[in-house]
Amino acid sequence: MKILLSGGGTLGPVTPLLGLVEYWRAQNEPVDLVWVGTVHGPEASLVTSQDIRFISIASVKMPRYVSFYWVTVPFRLVYAFVEAWNVLKIEQPDVIVTAGGYVSVPLVVLGRLKGIRSWVHQQDLLPGLANKIMARFATKISVTFDASKDAFSAHKTEVTGNAVRASMLQGSRERALLKFGLRADRKTLLVLGGGSGATW
Repeated sequence: MKILLSGGGTLGPVTPLLGLVEYWRAQNEPVDLVWVGTVHGPEASLVTSQDIRFISIASVKMPRYVSFYWVTVPFRLVYAFVEAWNVLKIEQPDVIVTAGGYVSVPLVVLGRLKGIRSWVHQQDLLPGLANKIMARFATKISVTFDASKDAFSAHKTEVTGNAVRASMLQGSRERALLKFGLRADRKTLLVLGGGSGATW
């Protein structure tokens, strides 16, 4: 089976997919993997370090404010869709798997037209624009939280939780102190934030 993974621009859409890759490889199933990401995003080095072939294509962001950038969006979209079409034509995957990111949108949309199954994972509580668009074309949608189900079509949405790499569960206090330059004789306060997940 050939699986085309897609996501990038930030590492948000990348890390859950790497958790899936780790799981698939542990099953010793013969899986051919290829990753499609952004041209300048941080994902390329992380993906290739996991021995996954990486292809970059154009990613078209949709700004939420008035900007001259909007004038260029139609042309950028055409270019992104042409690149995505060429990737699908050459790679011929059995399934497309993504956890979001604008780079994935043309792949999922065109995948539907070409009869390629797609699986979109929503890891945050509230879906972003890219996942809202892709959900309309996806074969299957998985969500981390039960409360996220209402944002998607009920008949193709399932609550699965979020894929976590095993290495994330094998931390070491000593390694962390060294890596972050912390002192063992002091208390450490970790503050996490971002989006609706930061609401107390």
